[in-house]
Amino acid sequence: MNDRAKIDEIDAKILKALLKNARTTYADIARECGVSSNSIRLRFERLQKAGIVKGSITQVNPKSLGYNYIAYIFVQAEATKRQHTYE
Repeated sequence: MNDRAKIDEIDAKILKALLKNARTTYADIARECGVSSNSIRLRFERLQKAGIVKGSITQVNPKSLGYNYIAYIFVQAEATKRQHTYE
């Protein structure tokens, strides 16, 4: 059985527009697709329910806040086995 979600051309256009700019309005997407904004809203909700769209994010430009460098730090630790005794 194939669990892969089925999307059509309009769904693909919705996803493409939102990946380009998550704040694109339903009206703008609807105009590009030639359908109503309510249709886009309903399709977007279906994409969310299907797990295709999981959310949107806001990105902040660190340089605009005065940060010149960003560091990513990776820490790897090994779990130790501890023996608990209960009295």
